[in-house]
Amino acid sequence: MKGLLAFLIGAISLIVGLGGKKLVERRAPDPPDSPANHGLPFERVRFYSRDDLLLQGWWIPARHIAKGTIIQCHGQNGSMDADIRQAGILHDAGFNVLMFNFRTHGESEGSWVTFGLREQYDLLGALDYLVGAHGIEQVGVLGFSMGGVTAILTAARTKQIGSIVADGAIATLHQTLTGWLVERNIPFVLASGLACLFIFGGSIISMARLDRVNTHHWIQAVRCPVLFIHGAEDMLVSSRAMREIAANAPSGSDLWIVPNCRHRRAHIKYPEQYAQKVVEWFESTL
Repeated sequence: MKGLLAFLIGAISLIVGLGGKKLVERRAPDPPDSPANHGLPFERVRFYSRDDLLLQGWWIPARHIAKGTIIQCHGQNGSMDADIRQAGILHDAGFNVLMFNFRTHGESEGSWVTFGLREQYDLLGALDYLVGAHGIEQVGVLGFSMGGVTAILTAARTKQIGSIVADGAIATLHQTLTGWLVERNIPFVLASGLACLFIFGGSIISMARLDRVNTHHWIQAVRCPVLFIHGAEDMLVSSRAMREIAANAPSGSDLWIVPNCRHRRAHIKYPEQYAQKVVEWFESTL
């Protein structure tokens, strides 16, 4: 009996350690790209997060007088490189765009991914850069998945964010991680339990309370309107959760539930409608 108990404790400890590390470790970047490959003028920029990590990005200025400035915040996998197409849409519509790699992504410094908890300091650093380098004091944010969560969390702390488009924003990390495991054919009950263990392990390793990645709580303190874009077939974020979050968002917010669409695929499945909605949202709210 003691041997079995020791085995179970060892197995659980291994799951917590390995799963937790995988959850928060540095991400492999997306294939390298450049705004120049898409005909966009740009400048490589470097700035510091509010907790002093050096971050790398691209400043893509509007060709004429800008309608406004949009910061793009990528998701928790890959890097900013995969999101240049969306930057091109905004640039063609007359906006300045700032893209950057969050901590632990691309060439930016950092040790652990925390799904918005510390990435908010990266976005705050981006806001500081825009004030200092360009005199820009209010922006919109287009955030993808983790980037959407980070935008919401940051907007709860500052009035510099005047509008948000949250594409596939995570409701809770537990729900998203459970859905990710279910997509890999792990039964729901087991997936839910494993998600708890991974989050516990990741919290210990990163020294961040990953169980607090919960947009339901943060949205209540946001001061600007949010357009939520959610795929109706998203396995990582439930439509019910997204409706609840949108219902508690500030006045003027909206929710677009995209039919026949999975997590963060609206721009691929309905590119023209996606571009029109995002551009019109920022034009009307900034």
